[in-house]
Amino acid sequence: MKEEIIVFSDVHFAKIWDDIDKLLGDKLDMLNPNRELRRIVKIINSSTNAVAVINNGDSVDYFFADYFGNKLTGSRETNWDLFNSIVAKIKKQYYEIPGNHDYRSLGYNFDLYGLKHINISDHNRKKFAKLIGHNKFRWLKEWTTLSVNEKKFDPLKKFNGFKKPVEKDFGKFHCIFLNTGSDAIVRFKNIFKYIKKVFTKSTLKQIVLKNNWRGLVSCVNDGIKKKDLDFINEALEKNHHREFYFFLHTPIINSRKSHPDKIYQLKMEGFLGSIAKQNLDYEVVLNGGGMFLEILTDKNYLKKNFIIVASHIHNAKYFLIHKETLVAKEVTLGELNKEKNNPAYIKHLTTLSLGALDFCPENRHTGYLKISADGFREVVLNKF
Repeated sequence: MKEEIIVFSDVHFAKIWDDIDKLLGDKLDMLNPNRELRRIVKIINSSTNAVAVINNGDSVDYFFADYFGNKLTGSRETNWDLFNSIVAKIKKQYYEIPGNHDYRSLGYNFDLYGLKHINISDHNRKKFAKLIGHNKFRWLKEWTTLSVNEKKFDPLKKFNGFKKPVEKDFGKFHCIFLNTGSDAIVRFKNIFKYIKKVFTKSTLKQIVLKNNWRGLVSCVNDGIKKKDLDFINEALEKNHHREFYFFLHTPIINSRKSHPDKIYQLKMEGFLGSIAKQNLDYEVVLNGGGMFLEILTDKNYLKKNFIIVASHIHNAKYFLIHKETLVAKEVTLGELNKEKNNPAYIKHLTTLSLGALDFCPENRHTGYLKISADGFREVVLNKF
């Protein structure tokens, strides 16, 4: 048997998707994330090679199924309850890590954020607004849509996966799971990080010169912390494995558009700044990525083979990061597979999304990833 790990991510499960599908399914060519989750469960259970299934984050779109929620009693139906009832049917070893959406408590206003990620255009969203709902303005709750205060309310209380760093072996695969946290800009400790990020020269350049406002509204992810770095260091020191797979939701590097063969120079110090200057997509990459790279490029680990499997961007991209020079080259999947066993390079890939579409017209497809000793294979499920 050829052992495989199946990786899916970015389901963005929410009860509202089934409601919209029932009302408008014959009128709109929408992507129903809930239907895709049920579909992947059947695919997984029919697999004879899968030794493990990994959900790489953003299981749900937000916690409360109700648009207004109920933080006081927590008695209303939650998207986590519905999600868990479906993944409970998986007959393989199943593990999940949190994504940024998994930390969100309330549903967002569709008038403000749109529905292009499920293939509903702004025109159709407005046309069917009364049927779709989720558009009544909630005043301060609109600001707290992204908020996280785990002392008052823990949106991960129904989450069944790994919150802290964990090591697991699945057959020949030695895996480390990392939690990259939320993207809440309204968490108090992140406000000053957010202000600093918005008013940096690189962000203002994107906004003013390139008319790219994403830099202004982008969220600050918690990223990787010192305790996570200590865990990784200890794991690499004590284990004699020559190959490690790191699973985390937020990527270290991401290009705004796919440019195979393009070269980027990463830096450990001033990591985010170096990414921004090269017009990489600095709004979605990992805080603390430079410190993570510092560990993986340590001279004591030059013979260890590192693979980073991330998600979050709703698109599959592949990079080879040279350990000694920190030069990152965007490559095709075939080129990545050729270097799979070469420890000179850190292999960095992002997965296709299962339940949310990329906003780029050329990347409107969904799917999942298969990992085997032969390499990596993307399986496309839908194209829009």
